[in-house]
Amino acid sequence: MVRKWRGLATFAAKDAATVQHESQGEAASTKTFLESDSEASGGHEGNHDELKQVQWEVDAMQSEVSDAETEADLQEIKAKTMYRMVENISLGSGSRHKVLYLTNKQARLLANTPGSIKRVLEAFEIPTPKLVIRFIQSMGGVDWTKTRTDAGIPLQSPFPGGEEEALQAEQGLYHFMEEVLLPLAAETSALILVQATLGSCMLTSALGQALKLHRNRFGKQLPFCVIALTADFRRLYSNDDPSAKWREFQRAVCGWRRRHRASLNQFFNKEYAGPRIAYDLLDDFAHYILCDGINEFDGTMDFTPFAAFNDSLLNHLMEQVPCIAVKAGHSTLEDSDEASLGNIVACLEGGCPTILVNLRPWPSGLQLSNLQESYEEFLHEIHDQWDYLDCNVICLIVQALENSDKALSQQAVEQPQTARKCRQTAV
Repeated sequence: MVRKWRGLATFAAKDAATVQHESQGEAASTKTFLESDSEASGGHEGNHDELKQVQWEVDAMQSEVSDAETEADLQEIKAKTMYRMVENISLGSGSRHKVLYLTNKQARLLANTPGSIKRVLEAFEIPTPKLVIRFIQSMGGVDWTKTRTDAGIPLQSPFPGGEEEALQAEQGLYHFMEEVLLPLAAETSALILVQATLGSCMLTSALGQALKLHRNRFGKQLPFCVIALTADFRRLYSNDDPSAKWREFQRAVCGWRRRHRASLNQFFNKEYAGPRIAYDLLDDFAHYILCDGINEFDGTMDFTPFAAFNDSLLNHLMEQVPCIAVKAGHSTLEDSDEASLGNIVACLEGGCPTILVNLRPWPSGLQLSNLQESYEEFLHEIHDQWDYLDCNVICLIVQALENSDKALSQQAVEQPQTARKCRQTAV
């Protein structure tokens, strides 16, 4: 017990001596926690003497520790203990949220430390669900396309009817959420893992729309939980709209606010090559896990620690309850990307049933023999543009495979009957 006091008291005193006012407040709260812990232990004389020795050591080192070192110690110990890591915030609209803000170092620590994910869920006060529903990032929606065209990337919606048909397809996703997913989530007290940024995932946008319209039917407390996650801070900071939602979150979340002043604002305002694609944070959900994605060693963007955290979160949940995954739209080939096709493979290999949502009507009787011809006709309809909605194409191939299998099975049934008729005729 004294060893625990020694480590935490050292962190608290170092923090109180060197970091900014907000960090001092956290350290003071931690000291209060330690003092109450000491009283609860019975105030044994031996412990008291050793605590006095700890305090002397703390006082002696206050002038020797730099701000950066102290802040690093603070964040590491907070991540290990989850002490005050989840913040309760309110936005100007009146919405309330629980937010876990992570640096890459903290994300890596939580991903690799046994028991950490359990403490994260406990800090969010999330009860054990009966089902986990994972939205694999589904890019390629109308909002996603607009962020690219606004950044100067020449993209056109890969639907013969253009944006109007694309909007109709996304309306189908909304009906899927309304009629299938929300009732399933309510029945199973599900935990739904989604993207936190507007425009990055058409599934998340459809869920947010369905929740806004149907929240009242669930009463004051939703019968399921949603956690929204992102590490795409580059695209948040590329959104220079003063009224953007991400700015409200940044001002309200203590950990983010402190990092913004210390380094993030300068880091993300540097010039960099490539188009400036801008996202914003959604405010439709109650729980958020945000990671700034900056490599603490070389100052580059690195999504690997947050990807490892996501994997640990999902693996922990899959050990407890069943899980299904849902994917639509556009995918990438980058392993650390949440939208990667590799995530579909990983889900299937891990025993997680995965639903691919088709947004496009294909010919019903299509088989492998005429698959290529049919798809080339479709490309001609969209004027040979890039068809970036690869999940639709996967659904097309699966449909052609199933139709071909059915045709082969039917032939296998019909051939013996034909042979018997021939033998009977010969006799």
